[in-house]
Amino acid sequence: MALEKPSIKVGKSFVVGGALGGGGSEEEWKVIDVENGVVKYQSDRGDTVEKSDDLFAPAFSFGARPGTEEGTSKIDFQVGSLWPLEIGNKAYYHRVVTKSDGTKREENWRCTVEGPVRVHLSTPPAEYDAFKVTCTTEINVHTWHLSPFIVGALKYTRTSVASGAIEEEDERHDLPPRS
Repeated sequence: MALEKPSIKVGKSFVVGGALGGGGSEEEWKVIDVENGVVKYQSDRGDTVEKSDDLFAPAFSFGARPGTEEGTSKIDFQVGSLWPLEIGNKAYYHRVVTKSDGTKREENWRCTVEGPVRVHLSTPPAEYDAFKVTCTTEINVHTWHLSPFIVGALKYTRTSVASGAIEEEDERHDLPPRS
């Protein structure tokens, strides 16, 4: 069983719940541009994110709303590919993040496709078979659950490597931008 990379088109909207890390409110993101494999998203709160159409690769730029962290990043290199999603596929991304204040940090994203796993959603109550995609960095572990039967992600979780605490958790039916 494999899952092909979905096509992302201008005008596509994603509603993201913010149960943890998002203040408990929903946020809508819209695709405002797609060019040469780069997708630009804008939220109804004024944030912007640019990232690869790879979906799991880290963002190229982020921030715009006053009071949010802004910056850019450059993916120096990528090894491997997760697409089409198949159990055992791996990818590695190295990026340098530059914040608007000029500070820099390097990140190494190590991603793996696992599965099959059973995912339980609370709203609406349902269970789905899904692929589990895990990307581990020095700071966080990002986990997505994607079903071959539903377009988009079923669940996303970001967990702190240092504390093990869940910093963000969303149930949804589409893949929104992540930094």
